Amino acid sequence: MLQQAEQRRNSESSTYAPPDLQQLVQWQYGAAVMEQKGLLGLAELTNASGSLLWALEASEPFTTDQLEPSGERLRQAVELSRQRVEGWQRIATASAASNEIVDLENTINDLDAVVVVASAQAELALADLQRQQYYLALHKIELRQALGPSEQNLFASILGGTLRNEAPIADALALLETLEQSNPESPALLLAHASARLTRNDSETDRIEADQYYDRIIALAPARPEGPYGKGQVALLRGDLDAARQWNEQALARDPAFYPAHATLARIAEEQGNWQMALQHLRVLAQQYPRRETTLRLASLLRQGGPVAYNEAQQVLQPLIDQNDPAALTELGRIQRDAGQVDQAIATLRNARTRGNNPATAEAAFELGLLLIERDELTAATEQLVYATERGAGRTAIYAALALADLYAGPLEQPAAAAEMYSRILSEEPQEPGILIEMSDRAETLGQYELAQEALQQARALQPDNPAVLVPLARIQDRLDNLDAAELEARRALNLLGGTDAMLRSDALVVLGDVERKRGNINTAADFYTQALELMPTNIDAYLGLGQVAIAQDNWSRPSTSLSVPPANRIAAPTPRPISGWPKRCCARTTWAVRCKSMNWRWPCAKIGPSPKRGSALPRLTCIWAMQRRLRRPLIAHWNSAAPMPMPGSSGRACCKPRANWMPPMMHITAPSKVTAALPPPTINAV
Repeated sequence: MLQQAEQRRNSESSTYAPPDLQQLVQWQYGAAVMEQKGLLGLAELTNASGSLLWALEASEPFTTDQLEPSGERLRQAVELSRQRVEGWQRIATASAASNEIVDLENTINDLDAVVVVASAQAELALADLQRQQYYLALHKIELRQALGPSEQNLFASILGGTLRNEAPIADALALLETLEQSNPESPALLLAHASARLTRNDSETDRIEADQYYDRIIALAPARPEGPYGKGQVALLRGDLDAARQWNEQALARDPAFYPAHATLARIAEEQGNWQMALQHLRVLAQQYPRRETTLRLASLLRQGGPVAYNEAQQVLQPLIDQNDPAALTELGRIQRDAGQVDQAIATLRNARTRGNNPATAEAAFELGLLLIERDELTAATEQLVYATERGAGRTAIYAALALADLYAGPLEQPAAAAEMYSRILSEEPQEPGILIEMSDRAETLGQYELAQEALQQARALQPDNPAVLVPLARIQDRLDNLDAAELEARRALNLLGGTDAMLRSDALVVLGDVERKRGNINTAADFYTQALELMPTNIDAYLGLGQVAIAQDNWSRPSTSLSVPPANRIAAPTPRPISGWPKRCCARTTWAVRCKSMNWRWPCAKIGPSPKRGSALPRLTCIWAMQRRLRRPLIAHWNSAAPMPMPGSSGRACCKPRANWMPPMMHITAPSKVTAALPPPTINAV
């Protein structure tokens, strides 16, 4: 229809319009067509049903490539309308100033009439221009969301900050401020203003101003749901989940059809562990705003409910499975894997892997690689993980790279390749502290302390007051003999922890003990190690520290007791999915390392130095240390956890919109089963 309208525009403007007005009519028709094409492009991206603004709010982030066509058309519409406004204004101005009658093809021969007509047309053109500028501002807000803070800041630094002033969010605010001058009480403009500030989210000022805009909206349009919903998004940014839930419930009370609130409430319920409430809102969302992403998210959450929900999850996925959608096939493979049908899961994931070369097939490759590792098919697993690393996006690529690095560091026995993979991951600047902590553990195990330090420093930049970051950073600083920095981080972590989290407090005390021991304060070090054991009797590092204190005191009768964990306190090494025979080789190598004379072995406890008086306890404890340090948060276990919800300090509006990346694309979570163990496992159909 738009194509037909464009063709009629070209013919009718030349047939019916007077020659002096043909250009103005072409601008009018051209702007109208471009406006509709731009809006249609956004509607197709969002699969909008009803309000386009609601769909934009509820949709996942788009890419710049996806947004560019609609943006270009809206820009053309604005430019054509601007030319049309200026054209009519020139006619009105020239006619009013002229002493002669302006003859518009003999249609209007009265000077006053010409001025009136031209002025009225200019006002109509201005109204069209302002509407198109408003849509362009909304588009620029979405474009800013697509660019993300890192890409924009990178370009801004390269161009000396010039791009920052021309960034989409700045353009959007400039357009909105211009429009607000003629209509300061428009709820639509106020909503766009608030959305722009939440998208930018550079500081608390943005959140305060957005909150104020939403208050004005509530006052001007008390029946509309957008005001309470917006205040809920501000509460989310501040980390107040209860307030966010209450505001979104108010939004639904005003309009039960306002599906963005269902998306947010589902996310809050997931974060708070309310599985049933999350499902309730996702089911409504799937009905009110049916989208592929919502279907996948609902199926993933159902799978997490345990065997009782596996069949429903497959039913939810079935329309996408029938279309051979690779993401749906991958999720089906996860359901089959969780149901214990590993052969079927591998077959399904292989099927998904063949459906093109894109991020969705990269997810399938990652899952397939993990299953092949379990079967000790390491060559095939490596091939799949390499593909997932190269083709994957976001967390998929990062976790595939972590799994690949684990293979290099472990059974493939290529530590240099593992270190190179860690460096590659760090260069991508992951925005999840959990990933960075995970990687620092692995780099530390390889003896790559500088890499571990870099990972933790990136994590601290994201969460400067997170003790889970500060404690391992303190330990790495200690490994690098940066004693003052190690002490500073450990003490800061203890202050932040207060009386919570005995394990982290115990680890921090061990670092302080190591620092004091290296400074020669042996008795103070022993006190710290003792305090650490009082908090956490299973802390292997504290036992090793006491043994090192005894050795430093030349007390060879004590190491055998200090380095032997009391039976009641012994803990088994974590038992992740088996990774070939690597853990056994790790222990064998560690035993050899303790016996050799080299002081450069990568396990820190081997640096005590060889001594026949130590007996056989130290090799065993070194093995436990290695297993504990490397495997205490295994890759798969960490991937199993839900993706952390962007909270205070997050850049961009990702935390404000029910985006697809709120849940990781591959969830291994096994929630507490909703049925008894007596129920037989469900049968999941193969593809």
